[in-house]
Amino acid sequence: MFALHGRVRPYNKYLAWELRRHPLSHPLWAHDHLLPLLTSAVSPEAPASVRRLLNDLEPHARAAGHGDELDGWGEDLAFMRGSATS
Repeated sequence: MFALHGRVRPYNKYLAWELRRHPLSHPLWAHDHLLPLLTSAVSPEAPASVRRLLNDLEPHARAAGHGDELDGWGEDLAFMRGSATS
């Protein structure tokens, strides 16, 4: 997310401070939306949170020209999205 804004990701210790004081441009990445999602990513609900984060981020990453990189993940991408068929 920070790379899409031409910024370096802050140290974890400063992530909340950075997002509050220097917000990213997209509403999905506002501190009040993103921080609870990231907090839940390290909780027992982590898989669902990480999927939601990937699904929120993917269209923006593709629009920024990173589609080939995402497509390079092959079938793993469908699994990570939560759309893999068994």
